[in-house]
Order: sequence, then C-alpha cells, then structure tokens
Amino acid sequence: YMLQATPTEIFGNKNWGSKDIIIVKYNSSVTKQWTKQYGTSSDDEGKGITLDSSGYIYITGHTNGGLYGNTNAGYTDIFLMKLDSSGIIQ
Repeated sequence: YMLQATPTEIFGNKNWGSKDIIIVKYNSSVTKQWTKQYGTSSDDEGKGITLDSSGYIYITGHTNGGLYGNTNAGYTDIFLMKLDSSGIIQ
C-alpha cells in the first residue's frame, strides 16, 4: 500500500478539496489493484498506514474538515480510518 496527500484527483478519483488522502493497493507483482481518494473541502493528510492480521487497513493523519460526517473540533484534528481490503471505510 502507498499513502499520499494530493491537491488534485489521482487515477480518476474525485478531489474533495485542498489536500486529500490517497491510498493505492499493489499486489506482490507491483501491479496496481485499486486507488482510493478520501477527504473534505479542507486539508486532509494521511500520516501513517498499517494492516492487521485480518487484512483491515488503518490510516492515521490529520484533517481541517469534518471527515466522513464527524464535526471538526478545531483547526486541525487527528483521525483514524479503518478500511476493508477493498478500501471501503468500515
């Protein structure tokens, strides 16, 4: 997996705002499997990524918006996202 922040749309994914969170899944042959772009109308940046033994993906980072229906508590908030192996938010 690759984690990045971007100010534009990547691989045809919608750009949500100033900076978005991008995750790309590759297989063992380094062939791209899928790309997901997550964000708000404000800056959102992924800072860390890990997998658990069940294949769930965890992303940490910070947001200046209300990421996925959450209320922003101040200028910059931290977040933790849990995704399944297809990149769907859990």
